[in-house]
Amino acid sequence: MLFARVINLAAGDRLRLVVEGPGGFRVDHVTPPVDRTKAIYVAGAGKRLTTTRWPPGRYRGTAEIERAGRAVAKAEAELNLP
Repeated sequence: MLFARVINLAAGDRLRLVVEGPGGFRVDHVTPPVDRTKAIYVAGAGKRLTTTRWPPGRYRGTAEIERAGRAVAKAEAELNLP
């Protein structure tokens, strides 16, 4: 699960959350456009765990603010599971 906490979104902005991992694992979630300016906005994206643990390997998460159809800010995080 990837969570993003962003500040100062403008009306119409969207937040894209992407998680990629081993074996072709991928989640790509885009929020609906925000209805008004938001001082703080929190969103999350992920999949339910269907096994006893996540497969080992590198997981990469990206959060991107889209404004008027283009990316205006981006943050990335990475997690390596043994």
